[in-house]
Amino acid sequence: PTDEFINVIFNEQVNISSFEIFDATNKSVYKNSIGSQKNIVIKTDTWTSGIYFLKIITKKGILFKKIIKE
Repeated sequence: PTDEFINVIFNEQVNISSFEIFDATNKSVYKNSIGSQKNIVIKTDTWTSGIYFLKIITKKGILFKKIIKE
């Protein structure tokens, strides 16, 4: 669970083109193209408590991860 921020760390071996975070109603709350970044800090202190989904787009496909905001 997170409260104030999320630290997203990308493995150098995985070629990630972009990622996006959605709330439970499928509304986008954050979107970013990676570029050369391997570590991104996202402030979540203004988000309401609940479940969010991180969508990671790579050359091999799409991966989803669940985020819980307290």
